[in-house]
Amino acid sequence: MKVDFLYHYFIPFVAIFFYGICFFALPLGVTLIEGKPITFRFNVPYITFFNLMLNVTTIVLAFHTCRRIYKEGWLLGIWKKLGYFKVPTEAQIWAMAGAGIFALLYNITIQGTDMMDAENKGAWGQIMNQMTKFAILPIAMLFPKYYGRKNTAIPRTSLIVYFSFIIFLAIVTTKRTLMFTGIVSWGLMAFLVVLLENKKLFKTKTNILIIIGLYLVTGPVADLATAMILNRQSAYSSKAGETFTNIWKLYSDKEKLHNAYNMASLSNSDNGGDNFYAWSEYYVDNILLDRICNLRTQDLTLDYATKLGYDNSKMHRYAENFLMFQIPTPILDIFGYTTNKFDSNYTPGDLLSTEGLGLKNMYKGFRVAGDSGIGLYWMGYSYYTLIPQYFFL
Repeated sequence: MKVDFLYHYFIPFVAIFFYGICFFALPLGVTLIEGKPITFRFNVPYITFFNLMLNVTTIVLAFHTCRRIYKEGWLLGIWKKLGYFKVPTEAQIWAMAGAGIFALLYNITIQGTDMMDAENKGAWGQIMNQMTKFAILPIAMLFPKYYGRKNTAIPRTSLIVYFSFIIFLAIVTTKRTLMFTGIVSWGLMAFLVVLLENKKLFKTKTNILIIIGLYLVTGPVADLATAMILNRQSAYSSKAGETFTNIWKLYSDKEKLHNAYNMASLSNSDNGGDNFYAWSEYYVDNILLDRICNLRTQDLTLDYATKLGYDNSKMHRYAENFLMFQIPTPILDIFGYTTNKFDSNYTPGDLLSTEGLGLKNMYKGFRVAGDSGIGLYWMGYSYYTLIPQYFFL
């Protein structure tokens, strides 16, 4: 494979590369270290690995096909004229990050109030919720060459101060994803740079950083994430300062933290060693790695989708309602859409677990589900014909 292709199609390459790391490399290594089989508590291992392989094969083939036949069309020409693909300046990145920080601070002001509920946020609140993702954009400045900037100077001091503040905000709002996305993105991008630039991986400085990184991931960061999970409901019922205090107290008391986590783990995973009568995402012991390389979630989703039936009519209705959920209420009112769209404010994982467990009321816990299982539940195996469209679009 020519390295030039990787630079030219960098975004799809990074997406495929990270997918492979998260669902093929990390599970094998982490479960081996923990002394578990890679199929730990799987229900349908053959279906799971067949669909994982089918999924990644479809993605890779779609990428290569698109690369060979792609031609610039009129729509791309319009985007170019508008400057959509112009390399952002450092000032522009900081400005977008500032918008993300503003959105996070806004969410802190409504923390512990009824405004935290999706149906009460209104258009402004929904916009703020989406803008929080801008807060981690400055991580791109650690890799200036890879987003097209000619000046390769890195403002390290500013970035250290900034991301320290981001971690503080993530703790206050119990947004683990905000914190983990930055950490994981940096780690995987650093590894990718080593591969692309053919750098020597194991040298004194690198070895020290790897050891420090492993210590943080398996120690303080994992403990902090645990304290955030155990205080997740606090963000909906108490002010930001109180939430931070609760998290910090639990994090500081390691014995209390581990006892609380063990109790929570038992209540979620002690279901006879399987998921036939419950929904448990427990896969590996490290809570950070359990978030990004969880094959058990993929297995669980495929298991429930298989039992309920592929190309399922209930998932069809969910997909239709989900599209309506994205449209602002004033626009829906114009077209006479009177259904409360917030009644559908739940994830495909919530729907799947509710139907699979035979619950009377919809569980709205924003459960994460595997992409292959949800795709099959929605469209059957024709779902895999949809994947190439993302590359062609």
